[in-house]
Amino acid sequence: MNSDATRPASQFLLDLAAGKYDEQVAAFERMLLLLTPEFPICGELLMFVRGFVSFNKMTAPANVVPDGQGGWVPSTNSHIK
Repeated sequence: MNSDATRPASQFLLDLAAGKYDEQVAAFERMLLLLTPEFPICGELLMFVRGFVSFNKMTAPANVVPDGQGGWVPSTNSHIK
């Protein structure tokens, strides 16, 4: 897979895990919470967002290593020496 294509996504997930977007995530969660009485599906989405962010914070930093080109690769990558 092209490292250039995955770099923005992996950097976003690492920044999300590091708490860089906590304020924006909290605002999104509040919006979903306010919409839930009128649109019950928002409650389901809220649970998904909370689970995804929590899972990402637990796993993202531990499962990647620098690729030597400014990006990140999974620590299980067989090309890492």
